[in-house]
Amino acid sequence: MINPPVLTPWSGHPGPKSTNLRPPLSPRDIKKLRVGELVKINGQIVTARDRAYVRALELLRAGKRLPLDLRGAVIYHCGPIVRKTPRSWQILSAGPTTSARLDRMQ
Repeated sequence: MINPPVLTPWSGHPGPKSTNLRPPLSPRDIKKLRVGELVKINGQIVTARDRAYVRALELLRAGKRLPLDLRGAVIYHCGPIVRKTPRSWQILSAGPTTSARLDRMQ
């Protein structure tokens, strides 16, 4: 009888390459990333979906400024589930969503 090996996380495998990024990001930061790489972001992340892009385009086309500077920002396309509390909004979940439908607006 062969005893199965004892497996630990990654079992000695070095795992994916890991990169730490801090916004604002430059085009050079992005070009260095590779598929499968673990990316850790330290700093502010903006969430946005369809309506946020529509509103941003409306403001820009009207010659107005956006309420925040998005140059070099990390935008996370997610479908948040939130609950209103007496003082604020509480984020219950913020799972990723496809960004394909937003490509035409970027």
